[in-house]
Amino acid sequence: MMNKGQFLNLFYEARLTLKIEVIELEELINNLIKSDIDIDSITRVSISSAILSIQYKDFELFKEIFEKYDGTYKVIGKDKRSTTIYILKSRISLVIGIVIFFLSLMLFNEIIWSIDIKTEKNISPFEIRNLLYKEGIKEGTFKRKINYEDLEEKLKSDHSKISWVSIRPYGSKLLIDVREKQLPPSLIKDDTKKDLVAKKDGIISRVYTSNGTALVKAGDVVKNGDSLISYIEGDESHSYEVVPKGVVMAKTFYEDKIIVPYKEKNREKTGKYITNKYIIIAGNKICVKKSENKFEKYDKIEENYGPFVIEKYYEVIENEVELNKESVIKKAEGELLDKIRSNISVNSTIMDKKIYREEKGDCCEIRMIIQCEEDISN
Repeated sequence: MMNKGQFLNLFYEARLTLKIEVIELEELINNLIKSDIDIDSITRVSISSAILSIQYKDFELFKEIFEKYDGTYKVIGKDKRSTTIYILKSRISLVIGIVIFFLSLMLFNEIIWSIDIKTEKNISPFEIRNLLYKEGIKEGTFKRKINYEDLEEKLKSDHSKISWVSIRPYGSKLLIDVREKQLPPSLIKDDTKKDLVAKKDGIISRVYTSNGTALVKAGDVVKNGDSLISYIEGDESHSYEVVPKGVVMAKTFYEDKIIVPYKEKNREKTGKYITNKYIIIAGNKICVKKSENKFEKYDKIEENYGPFVIEKYYEVIENEVELNKESVIKKAEGELLDKIRSNISVNSTIMDKKIYREEKGDCCEIRMIIQCEEDISN
């Protein structure tokens, strides 16, 4: 690495070779010498032209003096030190330009330049924008000044019709998604007398009535919607209408199935990958480096560094792996049982469980039937 002293020596010792053409040649050379410009090896080419060597540091002063004369000059030679200075100056300017460019991009990406508001029927984007203005959020606001979670809660508290809101930055945009509160449907009063009906299929096991007349008995098979307790109470000589009440216990059945493979595909990386690089400016993706993806199978990983996005595609190969049959079947049966239980009422009692397995080549079909007892009256 060049230290300060070495650079100054390089600057002062570097020389340029110039060819000058001017009528007042001797006067020019005298003025250059009077101005303390170190001139070396003057070669007279003609009465009005000469070749001379000066130090690099004096070149600007030379140009100021030469402008007073009607003539031309040309740099016809540089020593290695002059070339080094030129390269250093060019690289420093390039580095400074690149740094300023990326700092500008980073600053640009830290500012909200547009606000995209998505609402439903009863709330307009204009209302949301006004609420944002009250909180000091508008185009030109720095992202780091926004607490997104606090702003979401503030919007919900300030607007009674908002049930849910999401506020997230995307590039230089602020994306706002608003969901409205759903009013409950109007209740229609219906005084028409109706039978108590079954809400699902089942086999009746017990019937208890407090109002109305039982229409089913133990052992009857009923379908969803069948009448269980009538709203008519009494006998043929004297009957009257009531609101039917009671409990109708029945055996119900829940069934589901799953296919379990004995082999699975295992994905492994080969070590080969390609990279794509982008810059996001104002929501637009600008490609910096684009590689052709020739991989048949691959995993994609995306990395974000402010406005810079790097996509990596890793080539993978798939291999089939033999699984332990008993282990995968046992695991699948547990998952199937949990799935069926999620559809069973908490007031139901599980009475029996039956599992049927059927081999189908490289897999097994598992069918599970759960028998419960529950109140099916509706």
